[in-house]
Amino acid sequence: MNKPLLVFVIVLSLLLVACDEEPVQVYDDNPVPELRSFHMIDSYDVDTSNSNAALRLSPYEYGGLFEIFWKVNSLENYRVSLKINDRDTLSNSITIGSTVCGAGLVCDQAGNWVCEYTEDLFMNCDTSIKDVDVEPLFNVIPKNLYLLLEVCDIDSNYCEFDSYPVTME
Repeated sequence: MNKPLLVFVIVLSLLLVACDEEPVQVYDDNPVPELRSFHMIDSYDVDTSNSNAALRLSPYEYGGLFEIFWKVNSLENYRVSLKINDRDTLSNSITIGSTVCGAGLVCDQAGNWVCEYTEDLFMNCDTSIKDVDVEPLFNVIPKNLYLLLEVCDIDSNYCEFDSYPVTME
C-alpha cells in the first residue's frame, strides 16, 4: 500500500470516528438576553404558535382574558415587559406588566402570563400592581394596535422586542 493512500485512509477513519462524538457546545460570551420566541393566545383561542390568523382581543370573550408566552436565552437575570402601542415601536408605548426573570425566579428562561382587557379600556397581567389605562390609544373601537414583548438586560441599556398586531374590540 502506498504512503499517500495510507494517510488518506487514516484521516478518513479519524473523521468518521469524530462524527460519532457529541457535538461541541458553543456558549455565547455575550450575557445580554436574547428573545427566542413570543406567542400569545387571543380571546378567540387563536394561538400564534400554530396559527397565522389575525389576533383579536375582546373584553366580552373569556372575561377579557388572554395569554402570552415567551422563551429567552440569558445567562443572567433580565426584565420582561408587555407593552401596547398604536404602532410597532416601543417609543411612547404603555407598559401593561413587567417583572424580573432569571435563575431561581418564577420565570427563568421561559415564562407566561394571563392578562386581561376590560370593557372600560384597562389592561393588566399577572405581575401588574394595578390596572393600566390604555384609553389614550383609542379613538375608535375596534382599534388596531400592537402588543409588544420587550426583554432587557438588567446591567445595561440593551433591550430587544417582538410584537403582534392585535384588533382591540
